[in-house]
Amino acid sequence: MTRVRHIRGHAHALERTLESERECAGVLQLMAACRGALNGVMTLWKGTFGFTSFLSNNSETSLRARAAEELIDVVRAYLQ
Repeated sequence: MTRVRHIRGHAHALERTLESERECAGVLQLMAACRGALNGVMTLWKGTFGFTSFLSNNSETSLRARAAEELIDVVRAYLQ
């Protein structure tokens, strides 16, 4: 939850920076901080719970397996 609070803090700082129309470098730095913090939470979540927890049935046609594969694809796409 501490990491999530950091994301919230970065997002609020980004909002204030955008409202004050500060220089581009500061905005980009805050955007990078937001993304880095979110990536950290995603990595922690993936490592803690693992995507394999979604796969209780080994059948390739199971609904859970397909949903887990879609989730893995979305997270991989975001982290690239």
